[in-house]
Amino acid sequence: MDRLRAGEDAIHVAREVRGDVGLWLTNHIKRDDRHYVPYVKKTLDRGFVSRMLGKFFG
Repeated sequence: MDRLRAGEDAIHVAREVRGDVGLWLTNHIKRDDRHYVPYVKKTLDRGFVSRMLGKFFG
């Protein structure tokens, strides 16, 4: 908010925040949610979920 109030371009700030949140979320999933992988693999559809698990956990 301080950056917006100071006149910084809202689109630039929003893109930076989106990138930061995306990076945080990816790292959080890889690190903190890793123990859920076996359960998720067994119980959810293999299409989209399988692709995302592969993307996050190799």
